[in-house]
Amino acid sequence: MEVSVLFWKSVLISGTIGIALVLFLLFRISRELKRYIPLIIYTILILIELLIQSAVHLAPKSFPHLLYVTEPFAMLYGALIFLYVRNYNSQSLELKRFDLLFLIPFVLAIISYIPYYAMSAEEKLTDLAKFGSVQTDVFENIWEWNFDMVLNSAFLIAALIEIRKYNYLIKEQLSDIHKVDLHITKLVIKVCLVSYLLEFLFVFLTLFGFPYYELLYNMLTLTNFIVMLTIAYDAMVSRRYVNELLKRWSSNNTLKVEVDGQLVKYAKSTLNEASSITIKTKLLDYMEEHRPYLKPQLRIKELSELTGISTHHISQVINESFQQNFYEFVNAYRVKAAKRILKDPSYKNYTLTAIGFEVGFNSKSAFYSAFKKSTGSTPAKF
Repeated sequence: MEVSVLFWKSVLISGTIGIALVLFLLFRISRELKRYIPLIIYTILILIELLIQSAVHLAPKSFPHLLYVTEPFAMLYGALIFLYVRNYNSQSLELKRFDLLFLIPFVLAIISYIPYYAMSAEEKLTDLAKFGSVQTDVFENIWEWNFDMVLNSAFLIAALIEIRKYNYLIKEQLSDIHKVDLHITKLVIKVCLVSYLLEFLFVFLTLFGFPYYELLYNMLTLTNFIVMLTIAYDAMVSRRYVNELLKRWSSNNTLKVEVDGQLVKYAKSTLNEASSITIKTKLLDYMEEHRPYLKPQLRIKELSELTGISTHHISQVINESFQQNFYEFVNAYRVKAAKRILKDPSYKNYTLTAIGFEVGFNSKSAFYSAFKKSTGSTPAKF
């Protein structure tokens, strides 16, 4: 009992401080606040759940009617993370009529808990005393838990798809994406999916006498808190670099028109075949002669200013002539330069990471990833 009390006191203190910090940081982003509304709602729900669960476990006789109040919240967490990530594609708060369907599991959960909400204080305390038994924790809740896990996993997978779309967009403009690619959020979502899989496994193992389910359940209650802090941190880091992309995305979308029910890129472009060849030649000559790819954070806007070619035309030529996006186009030159250095004896004392920085990569992981994709081998093996 003492361990349980200490656990919930620690959760309450650290959680309240952490969530207060996140809310403070989020509300400071006043100009882009709408974009972060799903994340703010997620944070507030976690705070409410944290306070109520701590109160129930630390002083159950004082707060019996708080039991079960936060249970329906679990049906919203995956949807809120998905909406937050989707907002990065539109760079604003984007809500659709279809999104109202996301509330159905939440509403159904509230309806299913009405009998519990109507219980007297004595009945709720009796019910709370049963927690920790296989009968209560598993047999009575197994279908609810499984539905919760499947539902949230579906939304998390949808969020990963949205991140993939987002990364496609930023690769059209940036040669270095590690500060804006939401890779931390992506990693955390994958960790969440693994934790749901493990929880699903543990629930069924308890049916066969697995003895540590209560401890694991308490640890899994911290998952949402950790996810919230990590995603909020990622939002703080990336926001400084994302704002400038909004105008570029908006102008790029003007080149898309609907043909036979589908958006066709560059359908409104005035670039003809002859002009395309001229721009291609000029672009290749400039890349070889001036080596702008050596600048780690080279953007398509900067290359446009250096070459005198519009960003639209650079993007179109790279897409159509090389079947690459801007990110892949620039990194191909960096890999080519790295291969030359790896063969040069004068660089024999350089580490592989140093060589990556030398040719314009801004992180070891980006260098290794681009090199392997281009050559099929790691720099070390090459």
